[in-house]
Amino acid sequence: MKYVSTEKQLKNLLKQLGENLECGAAAEIALGNESLIVNAPKYAMSSNLSLIDAYEKEGTLIIVVVNRFGTKCK
Repeated sequence: MKYVSTEKQLKNLLKQLGENLECGAAAEIALGNESLIVNAPKYAMSSNLSLIDAYEKEGTLIIVVVNRFGTKCK
């Protein structure tokens, strides 16, 4: 599981995952700041990833993204 605490880290990680995550693979990302959830769908979609789940575990928000349309799926 990856961890991000700033909007810039989230954007960069999702971009990296969109380029490098195998087609059909999923990744979990822990958000260190609850306000990051607002930007997660926008950055996931701009990186050709699908945001499929968001949940809270032990007080931390976690998002799950899947590569369905990224570079490795073409």
